[in-house]
Amino acid sequence: MKKFAKYMGITVLTLLAVGPIAMPTINTESEMTVEAADNNVKSYGDFNIDVANNGPAYLYFYAKAGNNEVKVGTKSLVYADKIGEISTVDAPVLDGYVPNYNKVSFLRTPTGYSLLTNLYYTKNDASSVTSIQAPASSVALTFELFDDSAVYDNNGMATSTTLPGASSWSVDKEMTINGITYYHVGGNEWLKGSDGLEIHIRDNIVDTVKLTDLYTIKGKKITNRALGAYTKWYSDRYATINGVTYYRVATNEWVHPY
Repeated sequence: MKKFAKYMGITVLTLLAVGPIAMPTINTESEMTVEAADNNVKSYGDFNIDVANNGPAYLYFYAKAGNNEVKVGTKSLVYADKIGEISTVDAPVLDGYVPNYNKVSFLRTPTGYSLLTNLYYTKNDASSVTSIQAPASSVALTFELFDDSAVYDNNGMATSTTLPGASSWSVDKEMTINGITYYHVGGNEWLKGSDGLEIHIRDNIVDTVKLTDLYTIKGKKITNRALGAYTKWYSDRYATINGVTYYRVATNEWVHPY
C-alpha cells in the first residue's frame, strides 16, 4: 500500500502565526441530515431545507426493496447552489440488494430539494446476478478520503482493513464493478471512488480580501472558524468540490476564491 507523503505539514500554530482566525460565537459543527417531508411518497420525495443557510446535506427517503419499503440515505452530501439546478450523487447502498440506478438526482426547489430518480432495489441473488467488471485502466492521481473508509479487494469486496479519513493515497489504476469506481492503492487493495476525491498537489498562497469562510473537504461550511481579512495563507493542494475549486490551508480546512 502506498501512502502519499504530504508535501508540507500545516499546523494550527503555524497558521496562527501567519494570520488571525476569526472566532464566531458558534462553537460546534455538524453535518445536516434531512428526511423527505412525506415518507408515504416512495419513488419521489420533497425535502424541506433552507439550503442557503445550511449548505450541503445528507438526504434520507424511503424506497421499495423487494416487497418492503426501506429507509435509505445518501452517503455523499447533496448540494445545488441555485433553484432549478440538479445535484447527482451515488445511489444509497442497501446490503443484499442492487439499485436500479447507480446515481440519484435531486432538483433544487424554492423549499429545498425534490428527488427526481425513481429508485428501487432488487434482491442480490448470488446465483442469478452476474458481477460486471470492466478491466482496470492505468491512471496517475492522488486520492484523499473523506472519512475512515474500508479497503476493498480485487473483486470489490470489503476487507477488514480501514484507512483514516483525511489521508491521501497515490493511485495507479482504476476499475469499475457494477457501475462503482474503485482506485488501486497497492497489492490487492482498492478504495471506493465515492469515499473521497481527487486532489492536486501544488504550492499556492491564498490572499484574503475579507473575512473568508472555511469548508471541509465535503464542501460543508465550518461555523466556528474563518480566515481574517487581508491575510496570506500557504496552501499545499487544491481540489474540485461540488464543481468549485477549493484550496487547502490546514487539515480538512479549505477555502475557495470569491
